[in-house]
Amino acid sequence: MSPTVVIFSYAIGAIFAVGGILFLALLDENRFLFGVPYLLMGLIILGGVLAWILGAWVRRPLLRLLFLALAILAFQQIAQRV
Repeated sequence: MSPTVVIFSYAIGAIFAVGGILFLALLDENRFLFGVPYLLMGLIILGGVLAWILGAWVRRPLLRLLFLALAILAFQQIAQRV
């Protein structure tokens, strides 16, 4: 994947995630109907790009899995503190 594709994928994932958060925060009715799918789609796209970057950087599958688990743990700790 070229750097342009990575940046574009990050941008699309961020747009979906921010849109989902805004839907959850600002809509009165149907906030979960619109907010949760957008937020999950954004997180899936961002996680996929992160996994691809780690796959291109780290060639050993077990080490790549360890890095992904550490990234997920870090995101979870950040989310609990907010």
